[in-house]
Amino acid sequence: MQITDLKKEEKITPLLRLGFRPFFLAGAIFSVIAILLWVLMYRGTLSLSPLGGAYWWHIHEMIFGFGCAIVAGFLLTAVQTWTSSPGVKGNTLLFLFLLWFAGRVALLMPELTGNLFASFIDLSFLPAVAFILAKPILAVKQYRNLFFVPLLILFTLANLEMHLATYSSTFSIIYSGYAALMLMTFLMSVMTGRVTPMFTANGTKTTKATPLAGLDIATNGSLAILMFSLLLEPVVGFSSTFFGVLLIIAGTLTVSIAQPVAGDYQSKLTLMSESLRNDGRIWVPKKKGETRKVVDIPEDERDYYLERKYPSFGNLSPRDISSRSAKEVCDEGRGIKGGEAVHLDFADAINRLGENTIRERYGNLFDMYETITGENPYKVPMQIYPAPHYTMGGTWVDYNLMSTVPGLFVLGEANFSDHGANRLGASALMQGLADGYFVAPYTISNYLAADKPEKIATDDSSFVETEKEVDDRIKKLLSIDGKQTVDEIHKRLGRIMWNKVGMGRNEKGLNEAIKDITELREEFWKDVKVVGKADGVNQTLERAGRLVDYLELGELMARDALDRKESCGGHFREEYQTDEGEAMRNDEDYAYAGAWEYKDVGNWELHKEPLEFEYVKLATRSYK
Repeated sequence: MQITDLKKEEKITPLLRLGFRPFFLAGAIFSVIAILLWVLMYRGTLSLSPLGGAYWWHIHEMIFGFGCAIVAGFLLTAVQTWTSSPGVKGNTLLFLFLLWFAGRVALLMPELTGNLFASFIDLSFLPAVAFILAKPILAVKQYRNLFFVPLLILFTLANLEMHLATYSSTFSIIYSGYAALMLMTFLMSVMTGRVTPMFTANGTKTTKATPLAGLDIATNGSLAILMFSLLLEPVVGFSSTFFGVLLIIAGTLTVSIAQPVAGDYQSKLTLMSESLRNDGRIWVPKKKGETRKVVDIPEDERDYYLERKYPSFGNLSPRDISSRSAKEVCDEGRGIKGGEAVHLDFADAINRLGENTIRERYGNLFDMYETITGENPYKVPMQIYPAPHYTMGGTWVDYNLMSTVPGLFVLGEANFSDHGANRLGASALMQGLADGYFVAPYTISNYLAADKPEKIATDDSSFVETEKEVDDRIKKLLSIDGKQTVDEIHKRLGRIMWNKVGMGRNEKGLNEAIKDITELREEFWKDVKVVGKADGVNQTLERAGRLVDYLELGELMARDALDRKESCGGHFREEYQTDEGEAMRNDEDYAYAGAWEYKDVGNWELHKEPLEFEYVKLATRSYK
């Protein structure tokens, strides 16, 4: 994410535009040079007298020279993302880098400055980084990340003890070095816990993992105990047994945090193409709560439920029917290990067509699945489950694809006309191609030929009014300063929609959803926390603005579903189904497309556009 003024950015040397650039580069180069110097000094080939002697210098520089350069580079870059504000760059970054570099030179050749001044230069670096790091964090009141500032101060104290050991035998080089190394491990543990889920989610385009409550604190807490114990050892004199017990506790907790997380904490969610159903067979165990491995479940104990319910279409049944059927068997407790997943099995297709044929058809999808789950779908059935990934319908348009705003044409799945009106795979792609190739080039050109748009000045009353409305909303979002993040509230909205406006809806659930969304919207405007500022790119602010729209859209979807008292396609009202559990349409009352006109928050007016069938008459389809 780039949060900066590009014109000012161009005036800064590229090396000094982001905190990690000078420190990662110099730190890597220094680590190589320092090791070479240490080897030469150790062998007596090079005659240098660093502060504290070659042994002390080697220990110190690997931790406080190389290590601190990497930590500083990371934190000075990360603070830009945390606070959604321009990061440390230019002259300020150059000052920090020169201070770090001066420390390296002064400790290697203390005769240039004197021992005390060499120590002072080196000890000044981390407090300077802490001060510069704290300013933007305090400015946006993001106290969670202020946590790193006292850690840097503790690191400075460990560095101070190491320096004091060169002047007095009261202090221990060994234990201060161990404490510094433990603190470095602690810093790395915290930083890794913060960035790994984000980097993984961004790299794989999947949902960010939700941390398991308390485990981070327990793991890092054990490391903190070890660190302070090492600092106090010269005074208290703990036994080796005591340290051994602490190490076992820390190791056990660290291993436990690396285990896969189940339940509500799904770490990855990836959309798999429906084309896989061409050759894959979908099944679940016949027995509820089945815990055996998939290879141990015999054929006669497997329920190929789509083939059983819809023998004519089987696994190629329409997506709404297939999705509801998957939810039904999982709700019965027959999902994989009692959870929300069913098997998509290619064993029969591989036996019939050969693995190479299946690889040619679905190789990229299989590779993606294996990368994410660690399971080979050529050998083990996939685990899949229906997930919402787009909204049926869209903006109303006329026959020429123009919306109610003159001159605003809406193409592809953004409009209401085709996408979602049918149940075919790739309907979004089909509509985008049809609108873009065969409709829009002609209708837009006709509009421009007949009604040439006039230039509207920015001092036009409508422009001024709209600009003020947007500006007021942005200021309000930034001023709330609540306790909940945008993502937390967004997740709660998603859970309401999934549970009550999902594949199966009913009157009670829809009324509850409308009430819950209304209350959640009020909570959002009272308790959301949007960090950063408005004068630049701010993704948190952007997500907050989108969530305002989603809260409106979610409520409207619930109201529309409540208004339509029938089951039709993707809209399945549980009160309106046949004895066999199939959708029961009401063509007499609901043969229209509903277009809702926004009036105010929570208030819309329904416009009905009758559906006329001149050549293809309405009929009830059977997939049996």
